[in-house]
Amino acid sequence: MAAGTEGILIVGGGVIGCSVLYHLARRGVRAVLAEAGAIGSGASAAAAGSLLVRTADPRLAKLADRSFRMFPDLAAAVAEEGGVDTTYRRVPRLDAALDDAGEAELRAWLGRPSAPDLIPEWLGPEEASGVEPLLGPGVRGALHVSGSATASGERLSVALAAAARALGALVMERLGPLRLELRSGRVPGARTAGGSVLTADTVVLAAGALTAPIASAVGVATGVSPAKGQTLTLRLAAGARLRANVYGPGAILVPRPDGSVSAGYTIESAGFSESPTEGAMLGILERTARVVPAVSAATVEAARAGLRPQSATGLPVLGPAPGVEGLFIASGHYRVGIALAPLTGAIIADHLAAGAAIPRDLLPAPSG
Repeated sequence: MAAGTEGILIVGGGVIGCSVLYHLARRGVRAVLAEAGAIGSGASAAAAGSLLVRTADPRLAKLADRSFRMFPDLAAAVAEEGGVDTTYRRVPRLDAALDDAGEAELRAWLGRPSAPDLIPEWLGPEEASGVEPLLGPGVRGALHVSGSATASGERLSVALAAAARALGALVMERLGPLRLELRSGRVPGARTAGGSVLTADTVVLAAGALTAPIASAVGVATGVSPAKGQTLTLRLAAGARLRANVYGPGAILVPRPDGSVSAGYTIESAGFSESPTEGAMLGILERTARVVPAVSAATVEAARAGLRPQSATGLPVLGPAPGVEGLFIASGHYRVGIALAPLTGAIIADHLAAGAAIPRDLLPAPSG
């Protein structure tokens, strides 16, 4: 069975694919999104959801700052258009030091160029506990940014898809594995597991870590590989509620609007395995409890694993696939996919709708 369409087909319903769909719909471009599973159910659902990116790479820092500043207006517009809350919230961030080396590493960020509302300050133990009373006695101080923010990757994906639908886009999910079609050096669409063919003038491949095997089937090397990451959803004991995004050595705790806490993280080389593991869970609990002891009495409500799409350059890969017509790559965001989703969607939509240039650092490398 053939399901014909004109315009743009987006393969992948995570936060990147949904952002691309939404921004295209806002620009009046006809687009269809096809997702193998449920919207936002992959790596987007397994991410902790902190939106303030701290990186020593000035190129990534610039992208992250631009995207961070898009969130307030985007969240408001999406909620109004689609009726779904993105869960975007402004929440302070604390990077906690537990020893001399950790304090020195964090203090090195003081004085670096930063936007006025995101300038970090150093807080001693008592001041840091004033921002987050659940910090443990082992915290000797923390780097504090008052204007940080969070959002659930899963809910943001669903909200973007709902808003895009309201603007006229088509969202298709639970299609099973998707395979690109290739005819005479051109990708004219994709085939679903059920045999339907979705045709389009341009296919945007935004399938996260699965971008690489899907693209390789049509001879395109993306330079994207899977990096497994695991997180836990915790429910603190009655009366305990986290107020800030808390970072520590190998640990991150992000409060959710419903009172739960997203706790992570791991970075693993495990191929395409997405199964949560007991060892990772115990490691997350141990590391986060060193910073916030209340974790030790928390209930584990869920354990999730996702495959982050890691690029060879450390930057997202956005642009036409080299050597194949009709295919556009949007992947490689690694641990900052949620944070960069607003800007990524806008960059791709502006390029496809109006021919706007894509930053050279983000273009796919030539094949061969």
